Amino acid sequence: ANEFYSDPADEYSRLVLRTARALDRMYGIVYNAGIFLTDSESSELRRVLARLGASVMSLRDLSRAQGLTAWNVTPKMHMLQHVGSFPGNVNPRWVQCYQEESSIGTTAKVWSRSASGRNINKEILS
Repeated sequence: ANEFYSDPADEYSRLVLRTARALDRMYGIVYNAGIFLTDSESSELRRVLARLGASVMSLRDLSRAQGLTAWNVTPKMHMLQHVGSFPGNVNPRWVQCYQEESSIGTTAKVWSRSASGRNINKEILS
């Protein structure tokens, strides 16, 4: 991002850099912390995720004004923006579960059902 978006006068470049830095800082927090975040780590994570969300929404608005559909907010991105507001200090790195996320869970179930062929054991589907 630093190489391609280095113009500080360009609003789009500034927001791309802010988004990349927020993501980098978020990963730094969750991968360096233990199972439970300290109060300062939890506070920093909330701050970083708020900045990430605001930057992505601003990038989305700038793109829309240019007639582009960039910076789409997927369910995972939407949830990520709210992780900092979840109660408790459990590190999200330790509790994420892709099976429970709608798009991954649905995809896994469709694959499971189709991989078994037409004669599906009903116990597998439950």
